[in-house]
Amino acid sequence: QQYRQRLGSGKVMPMFTRIQKDNGWDHLNDLREKFNGKVFKVNEQIISRFQIKNTPALITTDQDKFRITLFSEAEVRGIGAPNLSEEK
Repeated sequence: QQYRQRLGSGKVMPMFTRIQKDNGWDHLNDLREKFNGKVFKVNEQIISRFQIKNTPALITTDQDKFRITLFSEAEVRGIGAPNLSEEK
């Protein structure tokens, strides 16, 4: 629910870049619990197309453009504001 509050309403599709190898299923289940359902592995085409250099990142639409917002670790923990936003 905290993610819905931060990201707003609408269709949200949480994606991950990697899973911990030593406890992969537990890590995946933790992500599912945090995001209240399904999570997806991001593919290389999305990373390349939107030039995502680090995560977490939020991809939204703004009229006829995509807006990519990158977040720092501090922001994810709730103590900062987004540090970069680009339009493509």
